[in-house]
Amino acid sequence: MSGYQKKTGRGPFPEWWPELHDVPVDRTSTWSRFMRLPELLPGEEVLIADYVHLNSHTPGRKVRIDWINHTWCRDVVPIRKGEVEDIVRDEADSLGLRYAGIRQGPHNTESVFENGRPTMIWDPRTGRMKKMQRDADWHITVVFGHNINELVLHGHIYINWDGLADSHITLVTNPKKGGGQRQWFYDGPEVCKQYWGTIRGDTLPLKADAEVAPST
Repeated sequence: MSGYQKKTGRGPFPEWWPELHDVPVDRTSTWSRFMRLPELLPGEEVLIADYVHLNSHTPGRKVRIDWINHTWCRDVVPIRKGEVEDIVRDEADSLGLRYAGIRQGPHNTESVFENGRPTMIWDPRTGRMKKMQRDADWHITVVFGHNINELVLHGHIYINWDGLADSHITLVTNPKKGGGQRQWFYDGPEVCKQYWGTIRGDTLPLKADAEVAPST
Protein backbone atom coordinates (compact mmCIF):
# COMPACT_ATOMS: atom_id res chain seq x y z
CA MET A 1 0.00 0.00 0.00
CA SER A 2 1.41 3.38 -0.97
CA GLY A 3 1.97 6.33 1.35
CA TYR A 4 -1.00 8.16 -0.14
CA GLN A 5 -3.30 5.19 0.39
CA LYS A 6 -2.17 4.91 4.00
CA LYS A 7 -2.76 8.62 4.65
CA THR A 8 -6.18 8.70 3.03
CA GLY A 9 -7.36 5.24 4.04
CA ARG A 10 -8.55 4.59 0.48
CA GLY A 11 -7.33 1.05 0.90
CA PRO A 12 -7.23 -1.86 -1.50
CA PHE A 13 -7.98 -0.24 -4.87
CA PRO A 14 -4.57 -0.15 -6.63
CA GLU A 15 -3.29 3.27 -7.67
CA TRP A 16 -2.72 3.72 -11.42
CA TRP A 17 0.07 6.01 -12.66
CA PRO A 18 0.52 6.68 -16.42
CA GLU A 19 4.31 6.74 -16.17
CA LEU A 20 4.33 3.45 -14.27
CA HIS A 21 1.44 1.34 -15.59
CA ASP A 22 -0.13 0.25 -18.83
CA VAL A 23 -3.92 0.49 -19.14
CA PRO A 24 -5.37 -2.86 -17.96
CA VAL A 25 -6.75 -5.06 -20.73
CA ASP A 26 -7.53 -8.51 -19.36
CA ARG A 27 -8.18 -7.60 -15.71
CA THR A 28 -11.47 -5.75 -16.01
CA SER A 29 -14.45 -5.25 -13.74
CA THR A 30 -18.01 -5.52 -14.97
CA TRP A 31 -20.29 -2.56 -14.44
CA SER A 32 -22.49 -4.47 -12.01
CA ARG A 33 -19.62 -5.72 -9.90
CA PHE A 34 -17.90 -2.35 -9.67
CA MET A 35 -21.12 -0.45 -8.91
CA ARG A 36 -22.28 -3.23 -6.55
CA LEU A 37 -25.49 -3.82 -8.47
CA PRO A 38 -27.23 -7.08 -9.47
CA GLU A 39 -25.55 -8.84 -12.37
CA LEU A 40 -27.03 -8.08 -15.78
CA LEU A 41 -28.82 -10.73 -17.80
CA PRO A 42 -27.22 -11.71 -21.15
CA GLY A 43 -27.71 -8.84 -23.60
CA GLU A 44 -29.08 -6.52 -20.92
CA GLU A 45 -27.58 -3.04 -20.61
CA VAL A 46 -27.37 -0.73 -17.61
CA LEU A 47 -30.06 1.94 -17.59
CA ILE A 48 -28.37 5.35 -17.71
CA ALA A 49 -30.27 8.60 -17.24
CA ASP A 50 -28.41 10.50 -19.97
CA TYR A 51 -25.67 9.56 -22.42
CA VAL A 52 -23.90 10.90 -25.49
CA HIS A 53 -21.54 9.58 -28.18
CA LEU A 54 -18.76 12.05 -28.98
CA ASN A 55 -16.33 11.82 -31.85
CA SER A 56 -12.93 10.58 -30.80
CA HIS A 57 -9.80 12.37 -31.96
CA THR A 58 -9.08 9.10 -33.75
CA PRO A 59 -11.02 9.13 -37.05
CA GLY A 60 -13.89 6.66 -37.18
CA ARG A 61 -14.07 6.16 -33.42
CA LYS A 62 -16.57 7.43 -30.88
CA VAL A 63 -16.41 7.67 -27.11
CA ARG A 64 -19.59 6.90 -25.18
CA ILE A 65 -20.15 9.06 -22.11
CA ASP A 66 -22.79 8.12 -19.54
CA TRP A 67 -24.08 10.53 -16.91
CA ILE A 68 -24.57 8.17 -13.99
CA ASN A 69 -25.59 10.88 -11.54
CA HIS A 70 -27.94 12.84 -13.79
CA THR A 71 -28.91 15.59 -11.31
CA TRP A 72 -25.93 17.84 -12.06
CA CYS A 73 -26.15 17.61 -15.85
CA ARG A 74 -29.85 18.51 -15.82
CA ASP A 75 -29.43 21.47 -13.49
CA VAL A 76 -26.76 23.38 -15.44
CA VAL A 77 -26.71 25.25 -18.71
CA PRO A 78 -25.87 23.08 -21.77
CA ILE A 79 -22.51 24.78 -22.40
CA ARG A 80 -21.19 23.71 -18.95
CA LYS A 81 -22.38 20.15 -19.56
CA GLY A 82 -20.62 20.19 -22.93
CA GLU A 83 -17.36 21.41 -21.37
CA VAL A 84 -17.42 18.52 -18.90
CA GLU A 85 -18.11 16.00 -21.66
CA ASP A 86 -15.23 17.39 -23.76
CA ILE A 87 -12.81 17.08 -20.81
CA VAL A 88 -13.90 13.50 -20.12
CA ARG A 89 -13.85 12.54 -23.82
CA ASP A 90 -10.32 13.93 -24.22
CA GLU A 91 -9.14 11.96 -21.19
CA ALA A 92 -10.69 8.72 -22.47
CA ASP A 93 -8.97 9.37 -25.79
CA SER A 94 -5.61 9.90 -24.11
CA LEU A 95 -6.02 6.55 -22.34
CA GLY A 96 -7.06 4.78 -25.54
CA LEU A 97 -10.46 3.89 -24.05
CA ARG A 98 -13.92 4.20 -25.58
CA TYR A 99 -16.19 4.34 -22.55
CA ALA A 100 -16.51 6.93 -19.78
CA GLY A 101 -19.06 7.07 -16.99
CA ILE A 102 -19.43 10.35 -15.09
CA ARG A 103 -20.25 9.12 -11.59
CA GLN A 104 -20.58 12.68 -10.36
CA GLY A 105 -20.36 15.99 -12.21
CA PRO A 106 -18.19 18.87 -10.94
CA HIS A 107 -18.19 19.05 -7.15
CA ASN A 108 -15.90 20.28 -4.39
CA THR A 109 -16.41 17.66 -1.70
CA GLU A 110 -15.15 14.11 -1.29
CA SER A 111 -16.01 11.10 0.84
CA VAL A 112 -13.99 10.41 3.98
CA PHE A 113 -12.36 6.96 3.97
CA GLU A 114 -10.96 4.84 6.77
CA ASN A 115 -9.28 1.47 6.22
CA GLY A 116 -10.50 1.45 2.63
CA ARG A 117 -14.15 2.01 3.52
CA PRO A 118 -16.21 5.22 3.44
CA THR A 119 -17.13 6.65 6.84
CA MET A 120 -20.93 6.59 7.23
CA ILE A 121 -22.98 9.08 9.27
CA TRP A 122 -26.68 9.46 10.02
CA ASP A 123 -28.61 11.96 7.90
CA PRO A 124 -31.61 13.20 9.92
CA ARG A 125 -33.06 14.86 6.82
CA THR A 126 -33.56 11.57 4.98
CA GLY A 127 -33.54 9.20 7.92
CA ARG A 128 -30.75 7.18 6.30
CA MET A 129 -27.03 6.67 6.59
CA LYS A 130 -24.82 8.60 4.15
CA LYS A 131 -21.12 8.99 3.38
CA MET A 132 -19.32 11.61 5.43
CA GLN A 133 -18.03 14.44 3.22
CA ARG A 134 -15.22 16.96 3.50
CA ASP A 135 -14.05 19.93 1.41
CA ALA A 136 -11.94 19.13 -1.66
CA ASP A 137 -10.63 20.69 -4.86
CA TRP A 138 -13.16 20.90 -7.69
CA HIS A 139 -13.16 17.64 -9.64
CA ILE A 140 -15.19 15.22 -11.76
CA THR A 141 -15.55 11.62 -10.55
CA VAL A 142 -15.28 9.20 -13.45
CA VAL A 143 -14.93 5.56 -14.43
CA PHE A 144 -13.25 4.48 -17.70
CA GLY A 145 -13.33 1.26 -19.67
CA HIS A 146 -13.12 -0.47 -23.01
CA ASN A 147 -16.94 -0.55 -22.94
CA ILE A 148 -19.73 -0.28 -20.36
CA ASN A 149 -19.05 -3.74 -18.94
CA GLU A 150 -15.25 -3.72 -19.16
CA LEU A 151 -14.26 -1.06 -16.66
CA VAL A 152 -10.57 -0.67 -15.87
CA LEU A 153 -10.00 2.66 -14.08
CA HIS A 154 -11.88 5.04 -11.80
CA GLY A 155 -10.88 8.30 -10.16
CA HIS A 156 -10.86 12.10 -10.26
CA ILE A 157 -10.18 14.71 -12.94
CA TYR A 158 -9.38 18.07 -11.31
CA ILE A 159 -10.92 21.18 -12.86
CA ASN A 160 -10.90 24.96 -12.65
CA TRP A 161 -14.38 26.23 -11.76
CA ASP A 162 -16.10 28.43 -9.19
CA GLY A 163 -19.49 26.75 -9.30
CA LEU A 164 -21.15 29.56 -11.25
CA ALA A 165 -23.19 28.86 -14.38
CA ASP A 166 -21.49 31.62 -16.39
CA SER A 167 -17.94 30.47 -15.56
CA HIS A 168 -16.07 28.16 -17.92
CA ILE A 169 -14.95 24.72 -16.73
CA THR A 170 -11.38 23.85 -17.72
CA LEU A 171 -8.88 21.12 -16.88
CA VAL A 172 -6.29 21.86 -14.19
CA THR A 173 -2.87 22.03 -15.83
CA ASN A 174 -0.76 23.26 -12.90
CA PRO A 175 -1.46 21.23 -9.75
CA LYS A 176 1.59 22.40 -7.79
CA LYS A 177 1.21 23.35 -4.14
CA GLY A 178 1.78 27.06 -3.62
CA GLY A 179 0.94 29.04 -6.74
CA GLY A 180 -0.81 26.28 -8.69
CA GLN A 181 -4.47 25.88 -9.65
CA ARG A 182 -5.46 23.56 -6.79
CA GLN A 183 -6.30 24.75 -3.27
CA TRP A 184 -4.93 21.67 -1.50
CA PHE A 185 -7.23 21.06 1.43
CA TYR A 186 -5.33 17.87 2.25
CA ASP A 187 -1.99 16.29 1.45
CA GLY A 188 -1.56 14.16 -1.66
CA PRO A 189 0.32 13.80 -4.96
CA GLU A 190 0.60 16.94 -7.11
CA VAL A 191 -1.49 15.71 -10.03
CA CYS A 192 -4.17 17.01 -12.43
CA LYS A 193 -5.97 13.66 -12.36
CA GLN A 194 -5.73 10.53 -10.30
CA TYR A 195 -6.96 7.00 -10.99
CA TRP A 196 -7.31 3.65 -9.31
CA GLY A 197 -8.04 0.21 -10.71
CA THR A 198 -11.60 -1.11 -10.46
CA ILE A 199 -10.76 -4.46 -8.84
CA ARG A 200 -9.78 -4.47 -5.18
CA GLY A 201 -6.38 -6.00 -4.56
CA ASP A 202 -5.56 -6.24 -8.26
CA THR A 203 -2.00 -5.90 -9.56
CA LEU A 204 -1.94 -3.37 -12.39
CA PRO A 205 0.28 -4.09 -15.43
CA LEU A 206 3.65 -2.35 -15.28
CA LYS A 207 5.25 -0.66 -18.25
CA ALA A 208 8.34 -2.44 -19.49
CA ASP A 209 10.58 0.52 -18.61
CA ALA A 210 8.94 1.37 -15.25
CA GLU A 211 11.40 1.51 -12.37
CA VAL A 212 9.98 3.50 -9.45
CA ALA A 213 6.57 4.71 -8.39
CA PRO A 214 5.80 8.45 -8.21
CA SER A 215 6.52 10.07 -4.86
CA THR A 216 3.49 10.81 -2.67
